[in-house]
Amino acid sequence: MRIIDVDSHFYEPLDWLEEHFPALAEQLPPLSVTDFIFRFGTSDVLDAIPPDKQLDDPMDLAPGIRTFLESLPPAEKLAGLLSRDRAVCHPEDRLRRCDEQGIAVQLINNNWAHMPYMKAREVGRPDLATEVLEAYNTWAGDLLHGYTDRLIPITFLELDDIDRAIAELRRMREAGSRAFTIKPAPVSPDRSLTHPDHEPLWSAAEDLGMVAIFHVGPSGPAPLDPGWLANGGSPSTFNLLNMVRAPSVVLALAAMVFDGVFERHPKLVVLVEELGISWLPDFLARMDTLAKGRGRAPYSFPLLPSEYIARQVRVAALATTDELYPTLDRVPPELVVFSTDYPHPEGGPTPFETFGEQLSKASSELREGFFGGSIARLVGL
Repeated sequence: MRIIDVDSHFYEPLDWLEEHFPALAEQLPPLSVTDFIFRFGTSDVLDAIPPDKQLDDPMDLAPGIRTFLESLPPAEKLAGLLSRDRAVCHPEDRLRRCDEQGIAVQLINNNWAHMPYMKAREVGRPDLATEVLEAYNTWAGDLLHGYTDRLIPITFLELDDIDRAIAELRRMREAGSRAFTIKPAPVSPDRSLTHPDHEPLWSAAEDLGMVAIFHVGPSGPAPLDPGWLANGGSPSTFNLLNMVRAPSVVLALAAMVFDGVFERHPKLVVLVEELGISWLPDFLARMDTLAKGRGRAPYSFPLLPSEYIARQVRVAALATTDELYPTLDRVPPELVVFSTDYPHPEGGPTPFETFGEQLSKASSELREGFFGGSIARLVGL
């Protein structure tokens, strides 16, 4: 059985930008690992709080993250800890680990690269943020040069400038990339992902065989009304609501169905990572119900929404949070695919055993599809 891991990560050296792109690094204020983890862990929850309601200590929103951050060693010790497992960022060692686990192909996301990206956005430099992402793409492509038949770098795109994004897509496809991560939220108040301006991007992705990825971190959730902060109790409830509300990925997929993106671009493939799978059955059922005439808008496409999703979308299961059943009984089983999330702890220490046990009574065809066949056939890996 050929195993394809659709979601893994690098732990880049903490000073990757300073080491390889010093001119970019000099334009940014000092970067803090703890600040990055807090901001990333609370997503855009801080931005949802109006200035007059900001907390004296933002950590009150996420006491669990506070405890985790207090347990972290200093940055220099953290860098040393990361370097002990060379597979986290050395292709030879990563490939050796894949061989030991029977992984034929692994898609690789970034990790610390979002530190300078987020900082550039915070200081009002979207142009610099785009340059940082492109610098990471270059770094990852160079690192994995000669290995991309099995270790595939995932390209990171900003969509502020569509022509530039398409040029970056082409550049990285030549470097061996087969997938690109974008945010599913609207690019601006005047342009969502299904806006006609994005048609050339979807066409380019089809032509190049590049998979569009929605990942939990960059994806972010849908807007949260700041009124939920006024609960008369612990502000941490606001952060919990932030984590359980409908992710913007769900809205993006629905929009791509209802605005006809999947109909116009039948070879476009979307991969959803680290959002789990439990939301899938109700999501598909709700869209099909609306398409069958119970919505408030006409639906005239030849396929049901669930059929477009089954044809063009794959969703990665996560071993620490997902039970494959009963979801696999309620959705087209080819939708759900395997990931380790290595080296992040969310993937768990034994994802192969965890999912293998859950699929112990499944057909060999279903097991083969889950562990690699489904995504391989769709993308040509």
